[in-house]
Amino acid sequence: MLHDLLVFTPFMMCILGFVLNAALTFRTRVFPIFQLLLAVATLFFMVDGYYSSIYGTPEINIWFTLLNQLVAPSFIPLTVLYFKKLVRESSFRPLQFVWVTIPAGMFAATGLLMTIIGTDQLTEFVTIINTQGVSSLTHYKGLPVHSYFVWSTIILRVILGAELLYMIGYAVLTFAKRGYSIRQLRDFLYRDGRVDVLHLQVIPAVVIGIIYVFRVFLFKNYLDNHLGLTAIFSILTTMCVFGMCYFNLFAAKSSVTLKECASVMRYNYGNTDRQQVEEDIVSEIVAGADADSMRRIRARVGVTTEVEAWGRGENKDISLADAIFTAVSKDTDSLMGRFQRLMQEEQLYLKPGLNLDDIAERLDSNKTYVSKMVNTSYNMGFPELLNILRIDYAQHYILLHRDAKQDAIARDCGFFSASSFNTVFKKITGMTPKVWIASYDKSEKRSGA
Repeated sequence: MLHDLLVFTPFMMCILGFVLNAALTFRTRVFPIFQLLLAVATLFFMVDGYYSSIYGTPEINIWFTLLNQLVAPSFIPLTVLYFKKLVRESSFRPLQFVWVTIPAGMFAATGLLMTIIGTDQLTEFVTIINTQGVSSLTHYKGLPVHSYFVWSTIILRVILGAELLYMIGYAVLTFAKRGYSIRQLRDFLYRDGRVDVLHLQVIPAVVIGIIYVFRVFLFKNYLDNHLGLTAIFSILTTMCVFGMCYFNLFAAKSSVTLKECASVMRYNYGNTDRQQVEEDIVSEIVAGADADSMRRIRARVGVTTEVEAWGRGENKDISLADAIFTAVSKDTDSLMGRFQRLMQEEQLYLKPGLNLDDIAERLDSNKTYVSKMVNTSYNMGFPELLNILRIDYAQHYILLHRDAKQDAIARDCGFFSASSFNTVFKKITGMTPKVWIASYDKSEKRSGA
């Protein structure tokens, strides 16, 4: 029972892959050809599983043999056409579909022989061949059943062997032409390196090809006497089918990393890692976007418009800090909205020694994501943003407390010492606090005059 379950696992994996790809990849350029490939593979592995089953009956095997004439010669050419589509060949040439005549001819000829011989005589013949092996074929030489076996089994296996060798050769040439190497696969697995989707698809297809190169030489009586071998073949084939179905989920991309391959379940996140997941999704989309798409995204988001205007000398009636916060969405439910509320309303930046760990703890997030969010949203690092907010506050503080000592100003504005305050103030405004207040008073007098 376990053996029969194992020999049908490639068939069941094809059904699962067919459903998943129909749900998740219907917009990709390879969807039609891959679904057709999976449909043919499903029928092929169903026939092959029943042929390898110890409970299979000769009567049903006869009809499955007829079906096999149609699907088996189609499996490999469709795989090659799928590879061609993956490398963005815009269209198929008519000569690439000449192979269709092979399964059509095999199906028609086998069906004709079955009609001539009759199912009863074929059932008796198949039972003897399956139990005694092909050595008993000599007793039927010259009879129609002998021609049936040669055509439906020997010739079919020769065609399959030739197609399999062609596919393996095509894969080797593809590896050589596109510069693939084992090192790239190693980097993909252990160093989060990037590798072509085609690379990841060719490998399991080649393994399936090698398995069935051996299978074409094995007949029913041999498989029934070596159940462990057929189980191993089925397990390996199932793993390869799973690999092809899984990596086809990324057919819209030309290349992937191992981290990106985990994105099939990336929406299965919790509250603590939601922001990081969403950031990764957006980062990957932006990384693959062309220049026109990026311009439209920037125009729609408008993250740095106000800051750029401030830098050109516009909007001087507001401070740089206000320009920075105005530039970013203030959705109070978002992480960014809560971050801005901490900075603007609670003035958390006035706390000396404030760092990203403190912010992440208050936001119930993590340090890495908060850092990336600040860099992306404000186009600057957290320390730089912190200093701008403190100096912006210090300018207002100085105007209201003209007699305050620099130590008191520095402490009330979030600095540990007057020297660090003076250094940061000059770096941001271009002048020391004393020069700045004198310049401010002089400007006020001119405007008042």
